[in-house]
Amino acid sequence: MRQLTFIAFVCVLLTTLQLYAAPEAHSAPAEEYEEGRKEKTFTVTKGGTLSVTVGIGDLKVHTWDKNEVYVLVRGDDEDDEFSEIHIRQRDNTIYVEYEPEWGPSGELMFEISIPVQFSVMLETSGGDIRVEGNLTGTVKGETSGGNIKTASVKGNVKLETSGGDITTEDIDGDLELNTSGGEIRVGKVTGVTDVHTSGGDISVESSGKSVLAETAGGNVNIGDINGDATVSTAGGDISVDKIAGGAKLKTAGGNIRVAGANGKVYAKTAGGDVTLENIVGSVDAKTSAGNLYVELTPTGTSKSVLSTSVGDATLYIPEDAKAVINARVRVQGWWRGSDDDEYIYSAYKEDSYEKSGRDREIRAAYTLNGGGQQIQIQTTMGNIHIEKSKGSKSSDKSKSKGKK
Repeated sequence: MRQLTFIAFVCVLLTTLQLYAAPEAHSAPAEEYEEGRKEKTFTVTKGGTLSVTVGIGDLKVHTWDKNEVYVLVRGDDEDDEFSEIHIRQRDNTIYVEYEPEWGPSGELMFEISIPVQFSVMLETSGGDIRVEGNLTGTVKGETSGGNIKTASVKGNVKLETSGGDITTEDIDGDLELNTSGGEIRVGKVTGVTDVHTSGGDISVESSGKSVLAETAGGNVNIGDINGDATVSTAGGDISVDKIAGGAKLKTAGGNIRVAGANGKVYAKTAGGDVTLENIVGSVDAKTSAGNLYVELTPTGTSKSVLSTSVGDATLYIPEDAKAVINARVRVQGWWRGSDDDEYIYSAYKEDSYEKSGRDREIRAAYTLNGGGQQIQIQTTMGNIHIEKSKGSKSSDKSKSKGKK
C-alpha cells in the first residue's frame, strides 16, 4: 500500500514539473525572433529594376554575379510589424514596401543583393542609403534623414537627402545631387554634373560636361570640366581646374581660382583674391577686398573688366594680342599727386598717362597691335601691373610708369 502511494506521489510530482516547464519550452522561438528576420529570393534577368519604398530603415544594396534578387530584412520589431513588410515580384521588377499603419516602432535594415546590370529606385523616410559594388543601370535614391553613398555607376544617378552627406564614386552618365545639410563628394563624372547643398563643402574630381554646383556655406573644389561651369557659395573658396567653356563663379566671402577656360569668365567675391590663369576669351573679375591676377588672351567682342576696391590688379597679356587697355587707380586719403608716386606699371608703351589731383585718380591707356578687345582695369588704393604673358618671346622686364 505504501509502495502504491509513493508511486502516485511521484506521478503527481512529474506532472507538476512538466506543467511548470512548459512555458520555458516555448520561450526559444521568442528568443530567435528577438532581432527579427524576413527574407525572400527571386529569379530575374539582367536589366530589371529594384523598387524600395519604406517608412523607416537603412537601405543597403550590393551587386553579385547571380540572376537573382535576395531581400533580407532584419530588425527588432514585433511579428505584426514584419507582416506589414511586403516583398513581391512583377515581371522583372522587385518591390519592397513598408508603410506601417501606426507608424514605425523600431529600427530596420534592408539588405538586398541584385545583379550587376540592374536599376534601383530607393526611398526611405528615415535612414541611410548605400549602394555597393559596380552597377550598370539608373540609380535614384531619396531619404528624409540620412547619408547616401554609392560605388561606381554606369548610368544616370539622382540622389537626394534632407539631412546628410552624399558620396559617389565614378559616374558614367549624368549626376544630380541635392542635400539640405551635408557635404558632397564625387568622383569622375562623364555627363552633366548638377550638385546642390544648403550647408557643406562640394568636391568633384572631374566632369565630362557642364557643371552646376551650389552651396550655401562651404568650399567648392572641382577638377577639369569639359563644358561650362556655374559655381556659387555663400561663404567659402572656389577652385576649378581647366574649363573647356565659359564660367560663372561667385562667392560672398572667399578666394576664386581657375586654372584655365575658353570663353567668358565671370568671377566675383565680396572678400578674397581672384586668380584666373590661361583664359582665352574675356573676363569680368571683381573683388571688394583682395588682389586680382589674370592671364588673358583676349578673343571675341566682349569687354573685359578687372576691378578691386582694395588691392592690386595684375594682368598678363600676350605681345601679339589686339586690345585697348584703360587702367585707373582711385586714390583715397591724403595725396598731393607727387611725380614720385607710381601706381600703374606696364611692360607696354602707354598712349597716355595722367594724374588728376582734383579727381584723385591716376589714368593710363594702351593700344596693343592696332586695338581690339576693350579691357578695363581699376583699383582703389592699390597698384596695377600690366605684364607680357609668360609665354611671350620677349623677356624685357622694363616697366613704363607713363608720362610725367
